[in-house]
Amino acid sequence: MFNLTKKAKDHFLNLFKSEDQKEEEFKNFLKAEYKKDWKAAYAWFKEEGSLPNFIRRTL
Repeated sequence: MFNLTKKAKDHFLNLFKSEDQKEEEFKNFLKAEYKKDWKAAYAWFKEEGSLPNFIRRTL
């Protein structure tokens, strides 16, 4: 009868996480997604409020 989607479940569970935990998880995501450029992506996010669309430099 009551069905939660994964996105909704994650949203409600994140309400109780501390800001430090959220920040650390976000940094881990950036490290996985942007590899060596994660610090630049983090700085971009802090300044622009969105994730960068870096062109992949190496194939």
